[in-house]
Amino acid sequence: MIPIVAFVGRPGSGKTTLLEALIPLLRAKGYRVGTIKHGIHGVHVDQEGKDSWRHAQVGAEVALISTPHGLGVFRTLDHEIGLEELIDSYLSDMDLVLAEGFKGERIPKIEVYREGLEGGLLTKEQDGLLAVVSDAPVPTKVPLFSPDDPQSLADYLEEKFLRRRSREEVQLSIDGRRVPLNPFVEDLFRSLLLAMVAPLKGIGPFSNLALRLNTSHPQKAASP
Repeated sequence: MIPIVAFVGRPGSGKTTLLEALIPLLRAKGYRVGTIKHGIHGVHVDQEGKDSWRHAQVGAEVALISTPHGLGVFRTLDHEIGLEELIDSYLSDMDLVLAEGFKGERIPKIEVYREGLEGGLLTKEQDGLLAVVSDAPVPTKVPLFSPDDPQSLADYLEEKFLRRRSREEVQLSIDGRRVPLNPFVEDLFRSLLLAMVAPLKGIGPFSNLALRLNTSHPQKAASP
């Protein structure tokens, strides 16, 4: 499973600034990093009057903007998508996902704190707190990092989540739900997929392979 770490903290604590410093350091180590920002209010990232905005206004549930430099997705939702489904749909080729917010999720967290903020820390070890980034001493038993030393935090994340994770890990998700695989099945999937892809023309060296199967009717797994 792709590791995800949530950066939490009170408004004005410096979460975004820390992530801006941290991401290039992890990229420099050769890792692919994705981010997710959690918002509690309705946000419209498309611009009113633009073509994709106009498409959505007349009923398009999904509008894509494709450019030579990036891809934008605008999708109408009737419920909030869970973290696991977001990662499976958009970040499945990342080595690490850094989230901003998601304080209530059961995922590892790093709290960012700044001296002078009222109320103290928001999270405790039982909430999944891994470390604290603070410009002043705080009462905690987890590792404490300075916001002026993002390199040490990058090294910590690498040691804890990335060095022990196999780059050839095989993952299976069904309807957004991760299905654990034992080593035999994982090796079987890997061998079969690589054998099927090898003869295809125009396929050069690659580090990630994703296969998505859509069925028109619900499928029932075979009984053991």
